[in-house]
Amino acid sequence: MKRGNVCTLEDHAFAVGNKNVGLGFNLLKQEHVVVEIFYHLKDFESRQYFLTCSVIGLTSIQHNLEPHLPINSMPPAYVAGVLYWMSEPRLMQIHKRVIVSFDVTKMMFDLVPCPSPIAMWSDTSPCQAFVVELEGMLCAVLADPVTEELDIWKLEHGIWNRAYKVYLEGWSGYSLAANIVVPLIVDPRDGRILVNTGRKLGLYDPARRMIEDLYDLDGVLQVASRGQSSRLGMNQDGHITEGEQSFKKCVVSLHGENPLDSKILPLVPLLYEESLASYPPTQSSWGLQQLNLR
Repeated sequence: MKRGNVCTLEDHAFAVGNKNVGLGFNLLKQEHVVVEIFYHLKDFESRQYFLTCSVIGLTSIQHNLEPHLPINSMPPAYVAGVLYWMSEPRLMQIHKRVIVSFDVTKMMFDLVPCPSPIAMWSDTSPCQAFVVELEGMLCAVLADPVTEELDIWKLEHGIWNRAYKVYLEGWSGYSLAANIVVPLIVDPRDGRILVNTGRKLGLYDPARRMIEDLYDLDGVLQVASRGQSSRLGMNQDGHITEGEQSFKKCVVSLHGENPLDSKILPLVPLLYEESLASYPPTQSSWGLQQLNLR
């Protein structure tokens, strides 16, 4: 759903229908667990909802856990044994955002107050909010499509402080009116921030307020689609045989390397799985890491 021309938390690349799934680690059992929250009912007009939570481990499954508040459709952040979600104020009786936490080891839900500029909510405001993990700490993000800015707050020693500001005005493909832009990593050397829209990856330079494109799924799909014609072919090994330079141009190199190289690809948190659903099918099964562009 869109409010005017503004992207809402129902139509972005990170939403997975009525599910919200997080991966955590049980420190006591030393095992990974999947925490799945499922909405059976979600009515924004009446503010009625019904959700269930399941925790799935290697040796056990626990059902009937219930978060204290409804959560929005953005993926959770995982920090030091705890998963965090932003609440969904459109389903609440109070006009306020709160962070919902789940301690994976204790199997307990709790609430964490938001920084005051993010806690305030109005049903007429186009701003979106979600949580991420940056530099090992919980961060709350307020995305303002009017100013095209991300306001990022960091929770350190129990105190919220404004940590980063990302200015996106004028950058094609990163507009907050059409996308949810998620900060993924902060480069400790120069403070550049890796941002992800679900279809594009870019490096934001806070000093110059510029974005360097690293990966553009639409460009890859466009060239791959042309690859089904005589202009671009692939052999049985999945190697590009014609038009190789055109394919390379749709990917901006990262420090002189090819971001699709199999040695680099696992190190870069790319795009949400659902974003690849429209990738053109081929007769043989192959992934991006199999493309030999050298």
